[in-house]
Amino acid sequence: MPSENANFWLALLNLGQDQDRRTRLWNGYLGWKLPSGVKESIDPNGGSQKLVLAPPEGGWPDLTDYEKGELDTVAAENGGHPELSDGYMNFAGSELPDDFDLSDLILIHANFRGVTFGRTLNFSDKTQFYSQTSFCNTTFHENLFSDRARFHATVSFSGARFGRRATFLGTEFMGGASFNGAAFSMNATFNESQFEERCFSGGTTIHVLADFRNTEFPDLASFPELVFGRDENAYSRITWPERRADFTDAEFGAATSFRGAVFAGAPAFFNTTLHEDTDFGKVDWSRAETTNISADYAVRAWERLELMMSRLEKPLDRHQFFRLKMRARRRTEGRVLRTLNRLFEMTSDYGWGVGRASACWLSHWLIASLVLFANSDAAASGAERWRLALAALGTGFANAHAFLFLTAEGGHLESARKLLEECERYAIMTRLGTLEAVLGPILLFFLLLTLRNRFRLA
Repeated sequence: MPSENANFWLALLNLGQDQDRRTRLWNGYLGWKLPSGVKESIDPNGGSQKLVLAPPEGGWPDLTDYEKGELDTVAAENGGHPELSDGYMNFAGSELPDDFDLSDLILIHANFRGVTFGRTLNFSDKTQFYSQTSFCNTTFHENLFSDRARFHATVSFSGARFGRRATFLGTEFMGGASFNGAAFSMNATFNESQFEERCFSGGTTIHVLADFRNTEFPDLASFPELVFGRDENAYSRITWPERRADFTDAEFGAATSFRGAVFAGAPAFFNTTLHEDTDFGKVDWSRAETTNISADYAVRAWERLELMMSRLEKPLDRHQFFRLKMRARRRTEGRVLRTLNRLFEMTSDYGWGVGRASACWLSHWLIASLVLFANSDAAASGAERWRLALAALGTGFANAHAFLFLTAEGGHLESARKLLEECERYAIMTRLGTLEAVLGPILLFFLLLTLRNRFRLA
């Protein structure tokens, strides 16, 4: 049974014969009746605990006396003009059998809890939702289409049932959104949408910015270029939403794409069922390594994703999450392990950077060869400089790979070693050779490890 407020707003929607007139009467009514303190400009760099509305594009419509008379008549027939309160636009429990078009409209304290939409529901790029909005336990029998609509505060679709396609194209959830326990029947599309850390009303602490816990995605789930948190430093350590994206216990039954998405924190995929066609390609993880979340949580989150990618036999993604986990572990380890961790990253990017590992392996014995050549003595050896250069190069390589015994008695490079032994500074060369003998196998191992990780089958 719809409330009297719902009857008024539904009658107002039906009053306009076309989209332009409906928008003019709806937004014009708000401009006419809302207190002047509410109709102010919003600070784009900060939130506000009070309700503040930005004027629609072109300003608030200036209603004529005739239009105001029409609206007074609608109010008289539906319990009077609604009073601005938490239940200002309360449609809870209504059954709306026809197409429901909210394109270009401004909605305040909108409550669609338990509503049944029999036909398509539309939001446009000018649709604005202010204060907390609820679609909890709502049933959508047909498509829901949101084309760049904006929610200025928290919105909840918890427990909602989507009978057909649900499309949120470029939609801005400026105070976070919850789809906890929602069930999608067909494609769920969130292309280029944004979950941001701003909340302009309600004063509610956001614990999960994009909450998809216990959500069912039996068909295609699309999250390409979606932003899960724009500012990893938006909240203090007391009120930040630690889990910017939480898919715990969610089920993905078909192809899933996160290609090009942005994460401002480690996402939670605990006990999540992923389809084998899950795409994390070109995801921006640069903001995901924020220190504004618990290090223990970050390690567990990356470790879980690493395990899931291993089970799906996706080595590239598995190693990506392994690297993120290793960097997160630096915040939990002691000085020695933290130093070794950094060295592992610097020399081989944790066994993934072929170029970095190759550069470290090559440079360490080439630099040693240069030192050997700089300390060689052409007069004492009786050799030309170019021969000394080749001898230094060969000896530097041999020292770095001492296990090959290239400069030992009978080795292929024994003559090169003997040529350099004529130098008075041979003691320096001996110490340098010892250092190379230690570093060489380690750096060679890292190089071989990166090649294995890059080119193994699974």
